[in-house]
Amino acid sequence: MSETVLVTSCKGGIGKSTVAANLSMALAMAGHSVLAVDCDFRMRCLDLIMGYENNAVFNLYDVIEGRCTPERALVKDERVRSLYFLAAPSDRHASVDAEGFARLIGELREYKPDGRGIDYIIIDAPAADDESIALSAPVSDQAIIVCSHMPSAIRAATFTSELLDEFGVKKQRLLINSFDAKSALMSSRAGIIEMIDSSKTKLLGIVPYDRELMIHQENGELIDRLSSKNNAKAAFVNLAKRLIGRQIPLFEGFSGKDYKKILSAGDTSGK
Repeated sequence: MSETVLVTSCKGGIGKSTVAANLSMALAMAGHSVLAVDCDFRMRCLDLIMGYENNAVFNLYDVIEGRCTPERALVKDERVRSLYFLAAPSDRHASVDAEGFARLIGELREYKPDGRGIDYIIIDAPAADDESIALSAPVSDQAIIVCSHMPSAIRAATFTSELLDEFGVKKQRLLINSFDAKSALMSSRAGIIEMIDSSKTKLLGIVPYDRELMIHQENGELIDRLSSKNNAKAAFVNLAKRLIGRQIPLFEGFSGKDYKKILSAGDTSGK
């Protein structure tokens, strides 16, 4: 039986879909069978980020309505054999009911493409969209709350956690995305400890801001195209390892900065 992981936030524009895409790739690169599901019915950008724009003929609504099988709807990645994708409905007015979506996820949990089961289902869904979160939260085993330095994003992370509590998602972890180490050291933006304290959510990991990753993303390319010395790539590799239960140091594989200082930057608690 696969593990369903919800990647979400009440704040838009902080890289939620980027995290879902690259975490899926990192897990697949580590040998796991992964299905990325786009449940962001408003934006529907996960196919663009993952490079599947011209590959997704069917979507999750087609499967729910019985117009095609999961086998026909799933897009198989050409870069990593064990990575799959299921698109959001192309018609933003399509009405997906909770029972149908839950049944779909249940089928996908037991689905065995290429003779092996799917280890992880990564759902990309915005918590600010009532429909998306109402569908995705009840079927999720755990949630990753994506946050950034912005005060509005930190407040949104707290609200997102409270919302997930209401849906019964008890296992929640914080992911700090596009982390700017320089501004944290200068105390011009919140530090890591301050963000954890404010959100009241256990930290899963940190992804540093990386211009190279953003450039590749515009072409539908993920961390597999980054060099082994790239800190953003190292961050997603670490995230994948922690997600499966391994104890990995926060900045394992990072280079170029004194990350011990970065960890305590902005901490005014005296700890």
